[in-house]
Amino acid sequence: MNGFAEIIDRVFNDPNKVKHIFHPKHNLERLGTPRSALEKITKAVFDVNQTGGTLPQSGSFSITRQVDGVLIEIRGAIINGSLRYGTIFIL
Repeated sequence: MNGFAEIIDRVFNDPNKVKHIFHPKHNLERLGTPRSALEKITKAVFDVNQTGGTLPQSGSFSITRQVDGVLIEIRGAIINGSLRYGTIFIL
């Protein structure tokens, strides 16, 4: 999987992706500023394999993780070894 900073920068360099991921109905403001929230979420995704979960080597995924005491669902895909976020929301 590509690097942490690259994943976050890819989201913030795409205004449409930022608008979609941080839509108010997703309630991600509970995790802090958009950048802070995405950093926490990305860390949770990186930790999946160390905490008994798995991510595919390629293709789509949907995982549920606890972040700052909040249960969130993260949907995305691994494309050419790069993590791509689809939708992220608080359950």
